[in-house]
Amino acid sequence: MTLFHFGNCLALSYAPYFIAYRYSSLPEYNAFWKCIRAGMAYLATQAVKMVVLATFFASSEGGQNASVDLNIELMKASMDLLDFLGLYFVMQRLRVSGQGELKILAVGLGWGCTELVCTQLVPLWVQARGVEFSWVNVQTSLDSNISLLQHLTRAGLVWLWMRNDLRKRFVPLVMFLLAVSSYRSMVSLMVGQLTNDIWLQLLAKFSYTLLSGGITFVLFLSIISWK
Repeated sequence: MTLFHFGNCLALSYAPYFIAYRYSSLPEYNAFWKCIRAGMAYLATQAVKMVVLATFFASSEGGQNASVDLNIELMKASMDLLDFLGLYFVMQRLRVSGQGELKILAVGLGWGCTELVCTQLVPLWVQARGVEFSWVNVQTSLDSNISLLQHLTRAGLVWLWMRNDLRKRFVPLVMFLLAVSSYRSMVSLMVGQLTNDIWLQLLAKFSYTLLSGGITFVLFLSIISWK
């Protein structure tokens, strides 16, 4: 029974990535190894982030007040800006035939799937096999689906920022969405301070992701329609 629960949670976590790849145009362009390269770029970016965090940001200790802890967490969240440098680098280096959405899909899926494997596979293996059923594991799996939308949105925002044909009045909006996206961990922290209900936290995260993803999609369509 525990193995069955683990299989369900695993399918709930990874099936959206497989479906997004399988039923997009990526297989027609042999873009599997492009996704792998995006995953390697994720690993390299996280290695740099860990070195910077270990060098310049000491872990918070007992006795510090809440404001100091918040400042430390804010500075740590600023390291997510390095993710955009990694995304920019892989976008520049990656050559995918076809339209821009193929590059966004390849980078977003490769980056997101690698993060999922590195951060959630082992905890899911340990926790989901330890009990017959737990909503915590289901919530973790649903969170990975929301993260997929976040990664596709971030890849789309970087692609938009790189475009020379993006209308100038949309540039501040793209930069604002990039800035907010880089501090997504702080947004989750603030929501967690308001409510301890994990379902409400997931709903808030999904609503924010859906809103930013919808705006990014509309901006993307505005460029495609002008071609």
